[in-house]
Amino acid sequence: MNSVAEIYDNLSAFEGRKKTNAYPIHKTLSIGREKTSVLDWLLNKVHFLSGERVLDVGCGTGYSLSKLAIERGTNGFGISISKKEIELANLFAKKAGIDDQIQYNQQNFDSQISGEYDKIIAIESLKHSDDIAYSLRNIVGNLSDKGMLIIADDFVNKENELVEQHKSLWETPGFISLDNLQKKMSEVKEFNFKTYDLSPMVNKRPYWLLL
Repeated sequence: MNSVAEIYDNLSAFEGRKKTNAYPIHKTLSIGREKTSVLDWLLNKVHFLSGERVLDVGCGTGYSLSKLAIERGTNGFGISISKKEIELANLFAKKAGIDDQIQYNQQNFDSQISGEYDKIIAIESLKHSDDIAYSLRNIVGNLSDKGMLIIADDFVNKENELVEQHKSLWETPGFISLDNLQKKMSEVKEFNFKTYDLSPMVNKRPYWLLL
């Protein structure tokens, strides 16, 4: 996973140079002529309540947890393998005056995670896992009894050269099909799945939101 850390260290060092607040690092969705982030779209589908604890697995520079803390009053814990992302996330949280609501830690999602959470979000992160089943087992162990796991990611429709290129360039051994992910999740815990196909909003890529 060290090479994954290097990828996101380099990206955040480049993109974060002129940023003064937490910013989304994930895909932009197109809804008509409007552009929106995955999280903004998600906020129209899922109720995040004040006081809820949210775990962000692959938190980037803290955009999701910052927005949730400010707009919904949630408390959050974010993890990233990138040292640079965590540095920026802490900096932005302090600047926004929400560092008492959010904590960040540099770690991968296979390491022990402290606490219990009402909602766990993983946006474009689990595909970096070397062992999806193991990572899911570790993450789900922190979910409350009535909690919700939210995964938004690319999924494979058919193995081909482009898929292999994506796996190689972005270090994504966990880039798998949606059916495969659901099977692995069912082995960990019984879930009531709800899926949204966001592919029409993304440039010709199978992109799903799994709740």
